[in-house]
This record gives sequence, C-alpha cells and structure tokens, in this order.
Amino acid sequence: MTLDKCEETAFRWREGLVVARKGDRVIGFVGYGGRGEEDPDTGEIFALYVLEEYWGTGAARLLMEAGLEGLRKYPKVCLWVLKENRRAIRFYEKCGFARGGEEKYLPALGAAEIRMIRRTGD
Repeated sequence: MTLDKCEETAFRWREGLVVARKGDRVIGFVGYGGRGEEDPDTGEIFALYVLEEYWGTGAARLLMEAGLEGLRKYPKVCLWVLKENRRAIRFYEKCGFARGGEEKYLPALGAAEIRMIRRTGD
C-alpha cells in the first residue's frame, strides 16, 4: 500500500480508526468495528496496514492492540487475511488469532482470503 492510498483509506473512516503517524506522516492505521446483526457477538479488524518501511518497528503491534482495545466488549474478534500472506498470518497468530476454517475467493484480486479468530482472554 502506498502512502497516498494509506492516507486516503485511513481518513475515510470516522469511527473505529486509529492512525499511526511519524511526525506529520501517516505510517499506518487500523480500522475496526462490530459485525452488526450478522454476528452481534463478534468484532472485526477490517483493515490493518503499515507502510513497508515501518515493518518490524512495533507499529503494527501497537495498532493491533488499539484495535483490540476498541473491540474489548466482544467475546470474539475476527479478521480476513490473504491466504498466501504468510508474514501477516504469523503476525496475527502472535497476536492471538487462529485460523477459523473459513476461506473465500476474491475474483478482483485473483486470490483467496482466510478468516482468523481471536477469543476474549486469548
């Protein structure tokens, strides 16, 4: 994700958003919220992005912690990640998420996503 795309996406949300900055520069963000009537006991991390040059700095971990704090009222939190994104899957596993067994194909990307789930207290 480019800086411009990151900023554009981050500032589109009004609620359930935490933005990481270094000075005046947006370096990442997390978007989160409830799943509504579809699944009222589940919160979701809708997006978590950090610019590549900030990978390994702890920014993603801080953003994840902020998103999980915003979802603390839910007994379960889920997210979707590209099936082939091994780096992200490892990161989410370190954050207490486990593969949920669901998978969906995204024709626009020509790739599959898997659902990961974290239960409260995990």
